[in-house]
Amino acid sequence: MKKVLLGYEVGSAEPVEIAPVHLGVTGITRESGKTTALEAMIVRSGATAVVFKTKLGESKDVFSNATKIPMFYKARSDWQYIESLLEATMREDQRFNRSFIRKVCQGTRTPNEVWDNVKAELKKLGDKKEGSFVWSVYYNLDGYFEITLPYLEKFPFEQDLQINRGQINLMDLEPIAQEITDEDAVIAVQSLVIRATLEEIYRKHPNTIIVLPEAADFIPAGKAVTPVNSIAETIARKGGVRSVLLWPDSQDIAGISPRVRGQISTWLLGKQTYEHEVERTLALIPLPKHSKPKTEDIQTLELGHFFLVSGKQVKKVYVLPVWMAKEEGIRIARGTAKVSDITFPEGPQALAPEKVQALQEQVNRDVEYIRKLQKVNEELTASNNRLGKESVDLMKQNEEQAQTIERLGQEVNSFTKLKEVFTELFGKAVPHGTIPTLSDQGIEAALRRILKLDAGEITLERVKRLISVRDVKREIPEYTTDTDKGKIIDLVVKGKLESPRKIAELQELLPIGRVNIANACRELAKELVLLERKDASGKFIYVRHPDVEKK
Repeated sequence: MKKVLLGYEVGSAEPVEIAPVHLGVTGITRESGKTTALEAMIVRSGATAVVFKTKLGESKDVFSNATKIPMFYKARSDWQYIESLLEATMREDQRFNRSFIRKVCQGTRTPNEVWDNVKAELKKLGDKKEGSFVWSVYYNLDGYFEITLPYLEKFPFEQDLQINRGQINLMDLEPIAQEITDEDAVIAVQSLVIRATLEEIYRKHPNTIIVLPEAADFIPAGKAVTPVNSIAETIARKGGVRSVLLWPDSQDIAGISPRVRGQISTWLLGKQTYEHEVERTLALIPLPKHSKPKTEDIQTLELGHFFLVSGKQVKKVYVLPVWMAKEEGIRIARGTAKVSDITFPEGPQALAPEKVQALQEQVNRDVEYIRKLQKVNEELTASNNRLGKESVDLMKQNEEQAQTIERLGQEVNSFTKLKEVFTELFGKAVPHGTIPTLSDQGIEAALRRILKLDAGEITLERVKRLISVRDVKREIPEYTTDTDKGKIIDLVVKGKLESPRKIAELQELLPIGRVNIANACRELAKELVLLERKDASGKFIYVRHPDVEKK
């Protein structure tokens, strides 16, 4: 596609043309002229375009040059598609529920078959599992299908997308808004139709412009996505190769997904009055701060006037409507005529006062209804968050109980081993409820039996806190200098731990790693009571235990 006449630069009235690329148009509805600008560029380009009419009560004169085409939709049941549908309804990322979604999608061909599997899984869980994490995933899926699938069966969708080449093709989705009273359900069902249409265009219809109205509703920013987000991102990144162009139309910039917004190189920035939106608009203009338009320049833009941002080019232009003569557009751009001076054709700009009042009343009713829906949505979100927290707490309790069972099992094993030791010491099983006693000679005899030593090879000496074995011909491996504990015991014997030592000081005396020294000292202090462990300013120090004789 060749460059297209956009309009005329304000002041010089020089013609302004733009290349056919991804294009974003923003500005206040009815006060900026977004739709008129889009229609004019498409008509003058002679390109094929597909546009969507989504709003309830939208004027019949929107894209008056368009050819109406039937609504198109093809059902899918792959897990990626079903996951995106659930994200669109719940407004939450579903990656952590993916395994459950994939399970119910296996072997299916339609969303209705997936729904049947979801119901079967809920039935398996039963009332006992109600409120659990798994139950909540399938319950949310069931709720989504309950919202969308019955409505999808009410509309006469075509299985083949009928596009007229070289024309503006208008797909009217207003019947969906008329049939469904729940605003979220309207967006959900319209999103399915738009997604299916965009996928078909991307695969089979190159050299096509896609105009996406109310883009913030269908490709929103943040975690709350719709089924349209993924295909819109694909077209924004790869569609240029096939000349499939995305032209989102939105009242605000920040509401559009940044993954789509970041791929758009040309913007028409129309009138904005909200201060923060003006700041976002100015941020898109690639000029030094002192060269950018002022806040009031954005807030006072007239109908049909935009700032064109394309690469490093920034111009204030008047976009020439398709029905206006070039001479009149030049006069407006030069400032010798005002938009209000031009006689508009019959259309949305020439509505009778009573029609304007009727539309305003309808808007007021819609706003009140939306507020009620938002309140219900907030209550449902709070309830869902509460259930999620309870599910997490239950999982935590299960983990703690499992740890307790494991610890009790270890204690049982310890008591069993202790019983075996007593049996070895006393030569027979200890009767339940009795505490046997042994003389020193009996203990020495038991130790000789356990260690398999001859008489005279072992001597029992009573100390305050430690039974030490001296003059043992057979060395016990744990106490040799080949082990970490043996090396530290050797320091005790040599008098190196008569005064408190830090781990770092011990590391200078021993060829052992810091972690190994700390572990060995902790065991000698706790299990053998050879060392005394003290806390000095948050760090542990070690010294020979006062009850241990230096042998």
